[in-house]
Amino acid sequence: MVEKMNDIVWAVNPQNDHFENIILHMRAFGGELLAGKDIALHFKSDGGLNSIKLSMEDRKSFFLVYKEALNNAYKYSGAKNVNVDISKTNHLLKLVVEDDGVGFDIHEDRLKTGGNGLKNMNTRAAELNGIISITSSPGQGTTISLTVNLK
Repeated sequence: MVEKMNDIVWAVNPQNDHFENIILHMRAFGGELLAGKDIALHFKSDGGLNSIKLSMEDRKSFFLVYKEALNNAYKYSGAKNVNVDISKTNHLLKLVVEDDGVGFDIHEDRLKTGGNGLKNMNTRAAELNGIISITSSPGQGTTISLTVNLK
């Protein structure tokens, strides 16, 4: 509950409208979380991101997709490495979270009736008018890619 309250307080702070603050928050969250299982975080962000300003709602949705992707890697992947790449090309903002873990069958029935993680990421992507792609297969790790049109 305290973590959820911290996320809300962070999301409503207007100082965090600037993307550089979002990146700092994401890097800190990811490093702290993954260190708990000795998973290395490799975080890369494009220098052109600092000019982006996101609304409070968009910032919250963007961060929550990232948070869910990292939580899934932490809980289920058995990964040794998680690569995060955030970039901007023209008017497209892209987030890619990739792990080298065990992967899963994305067509498995339990994913349709089980937890809310993948559903929540789809909902957050829709709130951003973005597109989310989840690629995985057993033994091949998982890649989650979110693309948001900033126009």
